[in-house]
Amino acid sequence: MWAIFFRNNGFVEGIVREDRKTITADWYRTTCLPKLFRAIEKQREKSDVRGILLHHDNASSHTALRTREVLENFNIGTLPHPPYSPDLAICDAGYSQC
Repeated sequence: MWAIFFRNNGFVEGIVREDRKTITADWYRTTCLPKLFRAIEKQREKSDVRGILLHHDNASSHTALRTREVLENFNIGTLPHPPYSPDLAICDAGYSQC
């Protein structure tokens, strides 16, 4: 399993779930987001992650209360994602081997 993140100008970070288990809200919050934040901070040398926007799909790991609380604590917003919209999910639109 992978969690893959992109910016408007390309790839940011790919995080592997080595045990090949389902991506849970706990794993996303405690493992994935910290790695993503470090990668973003490296790319944005003069600022941190506060104020960025994430485009999540509606997976339970993204919509869980604790995940939303972490994002709120860092002042990270999320863009709405309409259900059943594979054209908006980059992994469904060309990275089907993710």
